[in-house]
Amino acid sequence: MATAAAIPLDRIDTAAQAARDCGKARVRPGCPITADFLEELSIRYEDLSFEGGAGGELVISAASRGRVPQVGFGITGQMFSWFLQRGLIWGRTNDGGFFPPGWEPKIPDISWVSPEREELAKVDGELPSYWPIAPDFVVEIVSETDSLAEQLEKMAKWIEHGALLGLVVDPAKRTVYVYRPGKPVNRRVHPDEVDCDPEVPGFKIDFALIWQFLDQTGS
Repeated sequence: MATAAAIPLDRIDTAAQAARDCGKARVRPGCPITADFLEELSIRYEDLSFEGGAGGELVISAASRGRVPQVGFGITGQMFSWFLQRGLIWGRTNDGGFFPPGWEPKIPDISWVSPEREELAKVDGELPSYWPIAPDFVVEIVSETDSLAEQLEKMAKWIEHGALLGLVVDPAKRTVYVYRPGKPVNRRVHPDEVDCDPEVPGFKIDFALIWQFLDQTGS
């Protein structure tokens, strides 16, 4: 297993500071990007998150500001209410990652995993730090440091690797892109609501409330 001590940490330190300054940075660490390696980096750099990128890149992200946390809180708050009503297992948010076979390890902005699929994620009866599946439901929010094309491509990969429902939310343009396997992408401009049923049973996201909050805060 490649460890943080086994690679030039000055390269990671430089990229980590760039992520703090600019929101996101990319670097080639010179070793395989495994779940164990990312977990070690997360412990060393507690204020940052780490994903694998194409071609052996390490993608380092700082905590998002502005619209992203506001939209994230709006969606997760509604999911939490739904969770309490349904009594189902609450899925991961950006405090944990996924490592579907054939793809790089990723950390979605918001996700939910059904109890049945959670069982598939266990290794020797335990849940690893990066679950070896894609979530049932995944949300990616376009930040100031993301391009829309980048997030749309990432969502297409989530669906390709097993996600059942995906939303890309572009807060700046009040637009939501809805992804389902085998169906065309549904582009919704300023939607009042997005129905996540049947993949997330009985769950509807009140985007009118989220847009109203963004308007009130000038975001």
